[in-house]
Amino acid sequence: MKRAVKSYIFIAAVIALSLCFWQRAEASEVELWDEELSDEDFLNEELSEDDQEEVDAWVEQYFQELDMGSLPSGMQELERITDPEISTELTEEGKLLSRFPNQGYFISTVPDGMLSSQPVELSLSSGCVAIIEHNKTSQPLTSSRQFTQEGAYVIRILSYQAPGENYQAQDYALYETSLSFTILGEVTSRIGAVPAPEGFQIRRVTRDGKDLPVENPRCFFLTRDGSYTVSYAAKENALEQATIGETAFTLDTTAPFLSFSQELENGELASGMLEFYPSEENCRIYMSYNGEQGYAVSNQLTVAGYYRLEIEDEAGNRREYHLRIRPSYHLFDARIIIAGILFLIVVAVWMMMQRRNMQVL
Repeated sequence: MKRAVKSYIFIAAVIALSLCFWQRAEASEVELWDEELSDEDFLNEELSEDDQEEVDAWVEQYFQELDMGSLPSGMQELERITDPEISTELTEEGKLLSRFPNQGYFISTVPDGMLSSQPVELSLSSGCVAIIEHNKTSQPLTSSRQFTQEGAYVIRILSYQAPGENYQAQDYALYETSLSFTILGEVTSRIGAVPAPEGFQIRRVTRDGKDLPVENPRCFFLTRDGSYTVSYAAKENALEQATIGETAFTLDTTAPFLSFSQELENGELASGMLEFYPSEENCRIYMSYNGEQGYAVSNQLTVAGYYRLEIEDEAGNRREYHLRIRPSYHLFDARIIIAGILFLIVVAVWMMMQRRNMQVL
């Protein structure tokens, strides 16, 4: 088990401190350069939780040292080649297989630069590792993964074939490339154009079911809100059967608004109870009262004070309102009447006591 763990660390992390010779399986059993690829070519042995943490730590350490401009200890003599020439071909499932010069490879369901409205799958061959950057966080990857969370992804992929016997290709350089893509939600407000991914061009664009002219097949600029569908065509015949799918989304750049039950005096002031209503369904309404923030649990404002209301829709569009509710005073309020009666009673009693204690000089 220890030997297997060390092999995973060396192959997956590419940062083993010792470049000792280790034996690979016979080339007749597993050949990374075999044209007929299947899922069996990938690392399918499960690591324990402790072993996986060790692999992740090696991967993170490796990329940290790369970012500092140096290779990890024991690898300074390697030739590091960034952005090498990558050959792309199709698998039987219509996925994109990108191969390094040393025959290491990765398989993805989207090309580089894709705006995807579907989950993205990525698989690495043995000898390849990656670091995933998403939402200002990073995470190592050593085998396969499906990405479902919205946002922009930048994945740095490394390929290194360790020295060993039965190698058909003696290439010990360290290759590094990157794969980037963005997963969109059903509704978005954060994009202004749809670029064509690497190796493809925009073939057709529809908005609300109607075809739009594609003036530039490399990029389509979004000029109006609506429901868009963008389809692509491969630049090379070898990729025509790639199943990268369409990009479908709804562009919404209009901020929602609130309607109030009474007009705001001078744009900010109100008196008494005030009710508000959102212009769209499924909106989130945040409220700040006298500086304290929280969610609006009711659509009624009754307590005097300063308010800040913020409404946000599913696409992330926001609008703010600032207002103040003045205290309300009623001349014939029951409490004022009772207080006045009590005051008169006290005055009457005091005057009676003063008459009893009156002295004639």
